[in-house]
Amino acid sequence: MAGRRSTFGLLLIFAFALGLVVVQSAHAVPTGTTGFTCQPVEPGGAGTKGFKDAHCKEKAEGTAVKYEHATILNLNTTFLKVSFKKTPTEEAEETTIKATIAGISTEFKAGEVEAVGFPFMHNNFVGEEHQATGTLTWHLVPFRMETPAGCTVREKEGGTIEAITTKELKITTAGQGMAVKIEPAEGTLFAEFFVEGAGCPIKGVQKIFGSVKSTSLEGSTARFTHAGTTEQGTLRYGSAVGPKIGINGLLTFSARANETEPYTPLSFTTTGEG
Repeated sequence: MAGRRSTFGLLLIFAFALGLVVVQSAHAVPTGTTGFTCQPVEPGGAGTKGFKDAHCKEKAEGTAVKYEHATILNLNTTFLKVSFKKTPTEEAEETTIKATIAGISTEFKAGEVEAVGFPFMHNNFVGEEHQATGTLTWHLVPFRMETPAGCTVREKEGGTIEAITTKELKITTAGQGMAVKIEPAEGTLFAEFFVEGAGCPIKGVQKIFGSVKSTSLEGSTARFTHAGTTEQGTLRYGSAVGPKIGINGLLTFSARANETEPYTPLSFTTTGEG
């Protein structure tokens, strides 16, 4: 009888230990999209899989691997930088913003973007989902109103010409699949600016409300298409229920851990694909 009890006790311990392994295994393969820095591999240190390019977009294997994902530890603050350039050596792509206001077709163009204030990001677990979240404020300059003609944009009435600064924005991959969502950190007001001009049919304070998410996310580059963002219907002109806004352009993210480090591309990927 003692032998049976001993055997039964060992079986219970084994079952309990196995249960722990199963639970840990379940937590070891979470869902979600998170951020990595894209770093060059050390000589002779490349893994079997990685990337050919410095923005961790083009996958590679074996000797073709030149760059790899470097883990950003959960809750470690990572400082952000954003650009309308695919790579630092290329010219910026102008971002186009379109909306139809009171029957008038409007088109704005932004030449470049700068993250100002204290832009940061960190990775974190929420339940089973691995997420990347952060905050930043954008300064867009030059920011012009192309259509209709005769309109001049100012940051505010009497302020800087052809420039706008958004409200503080939150970026997140939470619940977005392979996409980045951008929305006001508080409330629904995304940005406001001032339009003037003797022949301009749209004048005064202009406001943008709501949120927008990328239509694709590849390595460090989030792309937005006019058709895709208009279809979302989440970014509005004038009010939270105003005309839909469509955006065409891209954002390239880079990051660093502190002021002494150079910025390196910040690559997003679905957990488990790294």
